[in-house]
Amino acid sequence: MFAVPWGPNTVLGTTDTEYAGSLEAAAVDASDVKYVLSAANWSLGLDLSPDDVVSAWAGLRPLLAGAGGPDTATADLSRKHHLSASEAGLVTITGGKLTTYRRMAADAVDLVCTRLGIAARSRTKRLPIGLRSSLDGLETETRTLTERLGMDPAAAAHLIGAHGDLAPSVLELVMEDRSLGDPLVPGLPWLGAEAVWAVRREMAVTLSDVLERRTRLSLADGAAGLSSPAPAVVGRERGWKADELAAQIARVTRIVSSERGVVAPLPQSPASRTL
Repeated sequence: MFAVPWGPNTVLGTTDTEYAGSLEAAAVDASDVKYVLSAANWSLGLDLSPDDVVSAWAGLRPLLAGAGGPDTATADLSRKHHLSASEAGLVTITGGKLTTYRRMAADAVDLVCTRLGIAARSRTKRLPIGLRSSLDGLETETRTLTERLGMDPAAAAHLIGAHGDLAPSVLELVMEDRSLGDPLVPGLPWLGAEAVWAVRREMAVTLSDVLERRTRLSLADGAAGLSSPAPAVVGRERGWKADELAAQIARVTRIVSSERGVVAPLPQSPASRTL
């Protein structure tokens, strides 16, 4: 199990429960909550209860079948990925996990190159993920901009961590509209500018894109970001009328509520506070 620091929060997990229900309906149940909190309390000498949980999510991991057949416990199955190629040349990759996605992609590309008789190999390992080779210049530039804008100095580190070399470009939005330099939710790092950036530069087309994927307000905030300015900001950028914004809010509410299951229900009527 893991206890991972994440901004002002800590992520606890995971469970390893076999699941046989609908792929669209995975949700946190009471046994999951008890298992995770009991382990944390025992290991760390804490006294956590469900009331301390801000939010939760459930997901399904694809596992490779074990040699022991369907009776093999999921905890005993390999987390590695497996590549195969059919006689027709279809390359399939199965298993694996989110934290090895780049290795999985590289292995798949290498196999395709081999099958096609191409001498080249994947360049993934040598490609940086949005950061220049030296952080000194980026940190100085971003910190200088946040100071000029009168923002919390912590915003610079957050933007670099989230946007890499594009952090100064995100801050340019704050130069145009100072209100976008405020956190969307007090105590959490995401800024109003990031909601605008998500729509203009990161192809976000729904409110869910912004709250659940471009930022992680759906997890870090007990209200899933729905009581923040985020819905209104996204709605303005997308040109939504009131009825479309309400529908977008209702969709996020439905998704997040279902995923959280028994944990941390959303506040009542977030739409009425947002529109």
